[in-house]
Amino acid sequence: MLEIDPAIRDLLAGSLALIFGASSVMKIRDLEMFEGSIANYQLLPASIEQPLAYLLPILEFACAAGLMISKVRAAAALGLLILLLLFTGAIGINLMRGRVNIDCGCFGPLLRQALSGWLLLRNIFLMILAAPMLLPENGRVIEALDLPTIVLGAATMVTLYASANFAIGNAPKTRALEMF
Repeated sequence: MLEIDPAIRDLLAGSLALIFGASSVMKIRDLEMFEGSIANYQLLPASIEQPLAYLLPILEFACAAGLMISKVRAAAALGLLILLLLFTGAIGINLMRGRVNIDCGCFGPLLRQALSGWLLLRNIFLMILAAPMLLPENGRVIEALDLPTIVLGAATMVTLYASANFAIGNAPKTRALEMF
């Protein structure tokens, strides 16, 4: 039976909690803009766009916070996986429609990103990070040396994620500059 080491579990939980916590806060800071992002996907009736714009960041924040609580960690990870599947599906449908020039809405006003295949890969990567938290722990006790490893590892993962995210978000602008 597959099991997860508690240090790896905590590293993944901390990383994803920071990423999705920040994402939810950015959306909450400008709910009107996020509602516009949802509307731009053209997947839902207009009557549920505003309630969904309020609900999604709350669910995202609850899952991020839940990752830090051992008793609900697996449920929070499952919630994030479901949200990621929904987000990835919405992006994929619009990419198939050829609708690439809309903002994904992933980080609210902090980073506007046009839809791309890179966003699909990013979301798959996030799902790969969340999935192991559904596994039971192997029972190893966290030791003192594990703590800096977890903290520094999570900080590194979040920094790498943010760097990749900004590179993806700025790729169209970079390509436009190359034409000159």
